Amino acid sequence: MIPVQVLKAFSLNGREFELYILKIANNIYNWSLFVIDPLLFYSGGYSPNTFNDSPHDAFSEIIDFISKYLNARDDGDSIMYIDNPCNCELIDHNSQKVLRDEIDLSFTIKINGEEL
Repeated sequence: MIPVQVLKAFSLNGREFELYILKIANNIYNWSLFVIDPLLFYSGGYSPNTFNDSPHDAFSEIIDFISKYLNARDDGDSIMYIDNPCNCELIDHNSQKVLRDEIDLSFTIKINGEEL
């Protein structure tokens, strides 16, 4: 069984992202996401054709992808919060907070719907 961490991101303007970080093998991680954008009447998936050395790097790429997606909409949207509805199998809550702070963003990070 491939270890996977499921996350959900929500934007201020009502966009949703379902995020997946997968551990393919030792030091080999991949990620994918599904966008639900009611403002554009759009939904679709994305999975890069590259791999990461750590779940931290995969999480960083996911945040970068979402930020660029929202910035391209040019409507002032940003990440409101990220929820880890199935706990934190690959990248823990504190590591997510550290990464968020490193890239100077201010969204909330939740675990199972609760802000810790």
